[in-house]
Amino acid sequence: MKDPVRVVVTGAAGQIGYSILPRISKGDAFGPDQPVILMLLEITPALTALKGVEMELIDCAFPLLHGIVCTDDPMVAFKDADYAFLVGAFPRKAGMVRADLLAKNAGIFKVQGAAIEKVAKKTFKALVVGNPANTNCLILAEHAPSIPRKNFCAMTRLDHNRTIGQLATRAGCTPSDVEGVCVFGNHSASMVPFIEAATIKGKPVREVIGDDEWIAGEFIKTIKTRGGAIIKARGLSSACSAANAAIDCMHDWICGSDGKIVSMAIMSSGKYGVPEGVFYSVPCKCKDGEWEVVELDASKQADALKATADELFDERKTRLSDYIFDPMIADARREFHVLKARMETSKIISKSFAERMEIRKNIVTKQRKEFWEKSHHKDEMKKKWKRKMEKSPFAVDLVADQERLDEEMKFQKLMEKRKKRAETMRKKSLEQRIVRETAQKHAQDLIRKRQRRERERAHKNAALKRSKSAGSVARRKRGSRPPTADVLSPYHQLEERRQAMRAHMEDLHELARQKLQLQELKRRRMMEEQHKQHDYSGSYRKF
Repeated sequence: MKDPVRVVVTGAAGQIGYSILPRISKGDAFGPDQPVILMLLEITPALTALKGVEMELIDCAFPLLHGIVCTDDPMVAFKDADYAFLVGAFPRKAGMVRADLLAKNAGIFKVQGAAIEKVAKKTFKALVVGNPANTNCLILAEHAPSIPRKNFCAMTRLDHNRTIGQLATRAGCTPSDVEGVCVFGNHSASMVPFIEAATIKGKPVREVIGDDEWIAGEFIKTIKTRGGAIIKARGLSSACSAANAAIDCMHDWICGSDGKIVSMAIMSSGKYGVPEGVFYSVPCKCKDGEWEVVELDASKQADALKATADELFDERKTRLSDYIFDPMIADARREFHVLKARMETSKIISKSFAERMEIRKNIVTKQRKEFWEKSHHKDEMKKKWKRKMEKSPFAVDLVADQERLDEEMKFQKLMEKRKKRAETMRKKSLEQRIVRETAQKHAQDLIRKRQRRERERAHKNAALKRSKSAGSVARRKRGSRPPTADVLSPYHQLEERRQAMRAHMEDLHELARQKLQLQELKRRRMMEEQHKQHDYSGSYRKF
């Protein structure tokens, strides 16, 4: 038996991965005698679902399945890999255009390409299924430069099979009766289904169909919009047909197409008027793991072929350059997307904050309303009680006692307010006085320091003049040249440094002394305040 090959499947827990894995394990892709080891790559949140897929594959007991590895690390998945089905990609969501989808998937295939470059075999072959397949394949190939470009292919076999299916249905025959069909260009709405060289049971397609209006209209429209029609009908994307197309493409690539024409999006080489630099679908024939481009007469569709090629080069220019050819632009774009996400998050947070504030406002309004109703009810009860008491013989005394009690409570509250106000004023005045005295003292200290330094400077200048005069007399006697006026003797330099150090130490001592005095002053003031407060409270209680 042959040695097992390592086959990577990305997005293995998704719908297409779930459909493609049993057929790979059964031998539909690499032959009925080729054992495989499946290297299943998924994002971290989907590892639990991937574990369930692994359980089902084990329960199938495929004879050709010699091992399964589940991981979320591309370096582990692509280690010594031989082949890969790159199915996992960011799905298109509501409101997204093709450019947004390109931007999301560029980062995914950049990481996978780097992993292939580092750890995969140099004979590694990859089939890109995740959309937009053509440009994703280009990003993948650019980040794995040591792997030959001919070993990368984007899947347009699904469009190829759809073309065969529509023709077979229209002609009332089986798909195996249709040959020579191919699809040019991008896997998008700009693709060009080509049937000019196709036959049905050996006869030209147009002769068998006999309806050029259907071929130019409904047929082409159905091929281009088939994916959206399936999503609309079943609520999910075309997983079964996509998985089957990937198996067919890989099988014909590796095992050979038996002389039949198949559609493969390979690196353009100038054929069919398409410049080098993009993965462009063309008709091919495969043998012994290699493909060869088939030359067909497509001159009537030259404009359509150019339009789909221009679309691919626009995608390459707008998205691929940002992530491959200009790292500075790539960093800037990534920062832009991060900033955009943060702004959207802040908008959501602001919106939720505004909603919370509105709810809080409603609650406070309701509480105020209830409080007002309760207080109004309390006032009404007081008035009712007074009216009732006025009718009793003891009404006068009771009303007078209640009023007197109310007056005492009001007086007590007023005295408490006055007490708090007086205490606050005393604290403020004390703080202001401490600050004022400290500032005055500091100013006086600065004046004294300045005067002392001026005296020291004057003494130093006088000493310097005396030393210069004595030296000039001596030099005149000796007839030597006088030194320059700005040069001091080593003795005077040492003396100047000593004086500067002495002045610095005096400043430090002065600051420490001021700090101690300020602490002592604060302590005395606090003690005086405590005594005054004690006397005031005692006299109040006595009163």
